[in-house]
Amino acid sequence: MRSTQKQNRATLISFAIVAVVMIATDAFAQGVPGGLASITDKMEQIKTLCRVMAGIIVGIGAIWCGVKFVKGDHDSWAYVWKFGLGAVMVFASGDIVTWLGNG
Repeated sequence: MRSTQKQNRATLISFAIVAVVMIATDAFAQGVPGGLASITDKMEQIKTLCRVMAGIIVGIGAIWCGVKFVKGDHDSWAYVWKFGLGAVMVFASGDIVTWLGNG
């Protein structure tokens, strides 16, 4: 019974992620008025889309950690630390790569 619940939860999460990606890409594509002029513009737009998607995923992770904490899970602080480290890595990755490239 428990494995069925885990499979259902995994399926629901995967559908949610696909839905968010589809909505974000559709909204992002409608914002481009005349198409893309160059590869540089495409890469900047992909970078912007990835940053928006990362923000959505980090928000979902924050809610998940908060629910674990409120429910009294004994490993909730471990989840919070992992979430915080992941969020810092996601949003600082561009600056880290720039810093390493200039070094």
